Amino acid sequence: MEALGDRLKKVREDKGYSIEQVSRETNIAQRYLRALEDEDFSVFPGDTYLIGFLHNYADYLGLDSDEMVTLYKNMKLQEQPAPIEELLESSPPRISAILIIAVVLVLAVAGGLLYKFVYLTHQEGTGVKSTKVKKKQEPAAVPSHESTYEVNDSVIEKYFKQGNSILVPVGSSKILLHLQSVTDIVVLSYPSGTVNLKLGIPKTVDLDHDGKGDITITVNDIDRKVKGAVLRFDRFVNTQPKAEPAAAAPVSNNISISKEGARVILSEDKKAPFVLTMLFRGYCLVRYIADNGERSEKYFNKGETLRLDVDNEVRLWISNAGAISARISGKDVSFGRMGEVTATLIIWKKNDQNGRFDLQLFPVN
Repeated sequence: MEALGDRLKKVREDKGYSIEQVSRETNIAQRYLRALEDEDFSVFPGDTYLIGFLHNYADYLGLDSDEMVTLYKNMKLQEQPAPIEELLESSPPRISAILIIAVVLVLAVAGGLLYKFVYLTHQEGTGVKSTKVKKKQEPAAVPSHESTYEVNDSVIEKYFKQGNSILVPVGSSKILLHLQSVTDIVVLSYPSGTVNLKLGIPKTVDLDHDGKGDITITVNDIDRKVKGAVLRFDRFVNTQPKAEPAAAAPVSNNISISKEGARVILSEDKKAPFVLTMLFRGYCLVRYIADNGERSEKYFNKGETLRLDVDNEVRLWISNAGAISARISGKDVSFGRMGEVTATLIIWKKNDQNGRFDLQLFPVN
């Protein structure tokens, strides 16, 4: 039977994936991926984490994840020797063991009483009184604030230690997050609350309590020995559109780019409703507003889909643009690269040069 680690490595290499690429697209730390391929299971903090990572890694490679988990469990069982010797040996009489323990305890108590009697007699004879010296209580350790890191980019991933601080711009102000503790759960505190984060599970946080998420935080690795963690911050950006670009030049049925940078997806005699479908190849947070309706927000996992029926326009904010395969009326649409945060407006515009209507896609701030 092929070993678990060899099978993972072979399939990954056959597909041409690097460890770095798999780590980016699955949010599993590289050292855990290598540990699975090397079958070095001591690296993981527990079976729950190991099985979860193995499940996600196998799914990503297109393997049967349940089969891979069963293979791991069988390996663990084979490593545990059967207690044949213990079964063959006859149990020694318990009475003798209890008797020995009782004799030892009696001797220990008698020895203690004898020592106390001799010691006190000696103290009284010399006139020396026994006094207990109280140990001076040391002050409690103060958490260290070794550094403060400001999140200026839309997406950052960085190693932080317990006691570090993170400054997050929110609107016109800046809010300070403090890395309070690192165990199996990472705890971040800020002026009006705390955030408890589990490994690999993203959480969106409303730092200024205005009813809108300001940042998504993901713990990608935990090092409990030195109380450190790799944290990823996906900071939301303002999604108000720029001034409208000039109309694009006439285009063919293929997607093209105008001088102003707007991509023309479709060109029709009149505006018509369209369907935007998105297939997710990794973790991704999406905000969208279709036809000036209510804003929606959802975190999607690998394999999930989103369908939007749109009459005239849709605004999108995407935290991991390269994780999406999107199509509009049979046309492939790209929103950006893996790990890139993008804001996009898709809207019907009249082309004054030919009188037709163009469905345009352009970036917004």
